Amino acid sequence: MKRISKTQRRIKFYEMISRLAVYAQYIGIKLLPTCFKRSAAEQRKKRANGTSNVKRSFHQDWLAMDFVIVKDGELCWTR
Repeated sequence: MKRISKTQRRIKFYEMISRLAVYAQYIGIKLLPTCFKRSAAEQRKKRANGTSNVKRSFHQDWLAMDFVIVKDGELCWTR
């Protein structure tokens, strides 16, 4: 199996996120991205304060994105 570059992985991820956003809007869900890129220092802080338990996050490779749902103009942070 051919290994793809980091750039190609990021492009593929972005295409998937784009499809997710379009589909969510189509079914009436409004999404607001809250975190895409995270530095190593930011990840260390998240581990220190207990909001993450991984040493290296996919956010550091631009391969993760966090969203919050917007309902009636308000951000819904609960799961």
